[in-house]
Amino acid sequence: QDRRLADLRPLRNLAEAGELYGRMLRSAALYHPVGAELANWARPRMDGPDREELVELLRLQKQWDLALPAMADLARSKGDPWFWNFVESARSAGRKQMLGDFLRAEAARTDLPTPALDQRTDLLAEENSNAALPHLAKRANRPGLPPGDQRALAWRLLEGGDKSSARSIYERLAEQAGPTSNDVDQLLYVWGDKPGETEVSWLLRRARSAVGGDRAAWIERIVHAGAASQVDSIESGGDPQVRDALLRAHQTARNLS
Repeated sequence: QDRRLADLRPLRNLAEAGELYGRMLRSAALYHPVGAELANWARPRMDGPDREELVELLRLQKQWDLALPAMADLARSKGDPWFWNFVESARSAGRKQMLGDFLRAEAARTDLPTPALDQRTDLLAEENSNAALPHLAKRANRPGLPPGDQRALAWRLLEGGDKSSARSIYERLAEQAGPTSNDVDQLLYVWGDKPGETEVSWLLRRARSAVGGDRAAWIERIVHAGAASQVDSIESGGDPQVRDALLRAHQTARNLS
């Protein structure tokens, strides 16, 4: 076959011989290193009816400059399996920038179902964690997302440096949680050692709306936030746990004054 291909090369521009040459070249590409020759022959034919076959052969021959842009187009228009073929090939070729740009555009598409968007965002996060942060924040605000998924996304955002988005998620989760819950723990962690007026007002509101042991626990949270002097607006309601918590808060405030 190699000899026949060599004999046909001088005649490849002739119609009948050229057609035979093309068939021989494509067959040889399955088993022999004819990458440069295949790329030269395939380049003007990349928009023809044999495009997918040519792209696959170029991929086998590692002719990335010609294969990868075409694979990206096929991945956008046809999805799987071309999507994964492109991702794996771009990684194999070391084309990190090209893969990152492709995944960034894919994650921003509005015509894909939710699982496909999440898949693309997760892949983007593997390639460029900062570029994925806006898409992760958008996913976290999706209606009906289970709390466990929200927590996982909040942690990923926090690790990635998007403290503002992580805080919004933890505030939403903590709004439905009790004073000793992990969600409140995480929210206070995000707030930092010195919560501001807005944060203290949130704690006071939660304490006033709670009863019994929960109200007492919220008061403890307020004290630990450095706002013991602001518990005067909270009433004990005759509950001994709340009364004791208020007494401790007042004592702490006096010690700090």
